[in-house]
Amino acid sequence: MREPEWLVARAGIITHTAGQGRWLFLLDNVRRVALSFVWAGSQSTLDNLPGRPLFDLLQVAGLILGLVWIARGWRSSAVGHRLLAWLVVMAAPSILTGEAPSFERMANLMPAAAAVVAIGWAELWQWVGRHVTLAGWQRTLIACSWVVASLGIHAYAYWVQYPLSPTLRTDYTAATTDLMRQLVERSDTEAVFVGRLPKAENAVFTDFFMPSTAVHYLDFQQCLPLTDRRDVRTTYLVMPERSPEAVEQLTAVYPRAKVIPFPSESEWLVDDMMLIEVPPQTPIPLTLLSGQARFEPGLELFGYAWSGPTVQPGQSVFLTLYWRALADLKTDYTAFVHLTVGSFDSPPAAQRDGQPCQGMYPTSLWREGDVVPDSFAVTIPTDAPPGEYSLVIGWYSYPSLTRLPLAAAEQPLPENRAVLASIRVVP
Repeated sequence: MREPEWLVARAGIITHTAGQGRWLFLLDNVRRVALSFVWAGSQSTLDNLPGRPLFDLLQVAGLILGLVWIARGWRSSAVGHRLLAWLVVMAAPSILTGEAPSFERMANLMPAAAAVVAIGWAELWQWVGRHVTLAGWQRTLIACSWVVASLGIHAYAYWVQYPLSPTLRTDYTAATTDLMRQLVERSDTEAVFVGRLPKAENAVFTDFFMPSTAVHYLDFQQCLPLTDRRDVRTTYLVMPERSPEAVEQLTAVYPRAKVIPFPSESEWLVDDMMLIEVPPQTPIPLTLLSGQARFEPGLELFGYAWSGPTVQPGQSVFLTLYWRALADLKTDYTAFVHLTVGSFDSPPAAQRDGQPCQGMYPTSLWREGDVVPDSFAVTIPTDAPPGEYSLVIGWYSYPSLTRLPLAAAEQPLPENRAVLASIRVVP
């Protein structure tokens, strides 16, 4: 009630009532819907055996006789009026939209259509009783055989022919469904990362399967964890059209990875996908600046990349620190970078605190072999005097602010800190 535009949004998208040729379009849809009762039905495998009409020949006989009954008693039969109005109103969703006839959109007319068929059969029953001399048990046997024959025709169509439709699995996105379930099962024994695109309209499929599972469902444009010599396989599922950078980075870092294209079965549900499988014990050959710093209980600086050692006041130093998990971590930790000048005991001129990977992949999820990039910027104060500055790194628990013990570093500092690099602020 508070958002009425969402109530009618879908109807507004699929309804065709404006534009040139709309009356011809509607008349053609009326013809298609009318013929779908007796001749050619919906072509969509999602809701029908393609082309099969709603009714078989035995039911068509009842439908015709029922409509004759409504026409003959038009002036006096309120039941006839209601049934015909029901049929017209509930056929409208298919008449007003594309891809007519759509049995899914016509579902609400079926009770009325079934009632018309039943009236026709009853009329036929009474006619046989008046004009054909048969014993009561004979008439009953004929009636039961009639109904059973109709049931048999439908059962054969939808239990035997329908499952053999060549496009059934594709239309129901069975292969995509199987892939998603397989990834969820894999995540119990190996690391599985699935790319998530919050602004993608057709990410419905992955949104349905991934939450509340062990799959790491991440926006690869913001956070792309890597793996180094993990004991088990690591799997990535990427949408290459929307995350080409992720595909390029993974295939460049892991040239031995197995790349499996996965064409989409339904574009409105999910884009084309690519499965990238990294074998066990695969090293990560990143070309990075080296920097040694190891913190307990198992966090090691794998290397870093940055915008350079020279910067002006008011500008930013852009950093990407690559942290490697030496053991399975169970707690969420926060990393910090301080910009210091002169004595390391003085307050930092600038700092950045935060969980790596924009907080999307907290350390409590890290397992041995993870290499997680942490990209951010440290802005130099506008009044910073020229000179040599140091970038100092460390970790702490929040909210206690207890720092993680520094186990080893090239340039260790008191209070469990380590010098990452030096920068020069120039005029």
